Amino acid sequence: VKAGKSVQADGAWIDLALFNGSEVDKNGFKSGNDYDVACVNGIIVAAEETESTSKDILFIAAVDKFDTPLGDTEGTVDVKAYFTDGSKDIITVNKLDGKKLTSANGISAGALYTYSSSGGQYNIKPVSDNNLAGYDTFGSGKDYAEKDGKLAGNRIADEAVIFVAEKQQGTEGVTYKVDVVSGDKLKDCADTKGDVDYLLGKTSGINYVQVGTLLCDQSPVSTSDTLYAYVIDDVYETQIKDGDDDVEVWAIPVWNGEKNDELYSRTDPDISKGSAISYVIEDDLYADDIAEAEMVAITGFEAKDEGDVVVYAQGADAKVSYNLVMDEDVVFVGISSDDYDNCAAITMSNVKITKFDDNNGVYPNAYIVVDGELADGAKIVAIFYDINNEIVNEEGGDAIYWK
Repeated sequence: VKAGKSVQADGAWIDLALFNGSEVDKNGFKSGNDYDVACVNGIIVAAEETESTSKDILFIAAVDKFDTPLGDTEGTVDVKAYFTDGSKDIITVNKLDGKKLTSANGISAGALYTYSSSGGQYNIKPVSDNNLAGYDTFGSGKDYAEKDGKLAGNRIADEAVIFVAEKQQGTEGVTYKVDVVSGDKLKDCADTKGDVDYLLGKTSGINYVQVGTLLCDQSPVSTSDTLYAYVIDDVYETQIKDGDDDVEVWAIPVWNGEKNDELYSRTDPDISKGSAISYVIEDDLYADDIAEAEMVAITGFEAKDEGDVVVYAQGADAKVSYNLVMDEDVVFVGISSDDYDNCAAITMSNVKITKFDDNNGVYPNAYIVVDGELADGAKIVAIFYDINNEIVNEEGGDAIYWK
């Protein structure tokens, strides 16, 4: 619709004076909106507003201040938006429900909106009973229940799109850290209390959540893959670019199993050169959930998929033996504690058992990460094996020895 006077159908502009006899005629076309129309001999005989779909839905995680040119009353608001395909972006909103913005009122973090865009700016509209985005029902409620796999008491479609949003209280108000997950993924999670919005659609005559939000204090899901690296130099403070912003971070020089790299942490990671670490990447840039691996002496190693591994680890008073098993996707990282420049890529075939002495003393030769607590039967998800078959106390130093 253009200027409230004409309708474009199949590339041709049709004067509204020729339009005759539908509900849209009574209520009036809205300029900028899309409609499904039926034409006979150049005359529109039926029309209805085009329904949005899930692909036209976004979730707002953070809202910036209203920005207006000097001397003008109309302006824009930048928001952090997550989309149903899992992508995210900082977008500029210039219209709310088709009306140009004169404030940020009506634009809220933690809510679903349908959207259209033009010229790099967005027109958004809150999802509601009056804006169902092509679904049957909009509702609100509380909590996700693991036992029956329901969101606010509703069945969840396996292919549903769920915005799981963990509340973050900042100086500018509440924002959200968001995981965009499938319904199937959510049903693997534990009970979670929180505020819920949802859109229902029917599958085989039964209503299922097709799109939903879960606003919670602690997210039950993690979509980030755990990564592994060996710290090869001192951590230092520096400044990097995050979009248009200069951000103070801690830089961590590492060997990632294939090449030298550098990680960035928002906070002091409290690790030192020679540490073997696991971590995840948040916001496509920052290392988070950094944890140090366990130093061990490998005393038995079955070099096959999901093979058995026997290790000694240092207990409170003496070394303790554990019978473990490798995870089917175990990661191997070749390290060199004697010379960090000599770290090398390895495979399972490179791993050897440790050296013993006559007093049953051993020399630690690896670090491991296990799924859960270190205990008999635990699965090893990562092995940092020292290619010299011993770990030294510092670069160029003496081999560590456990009696």
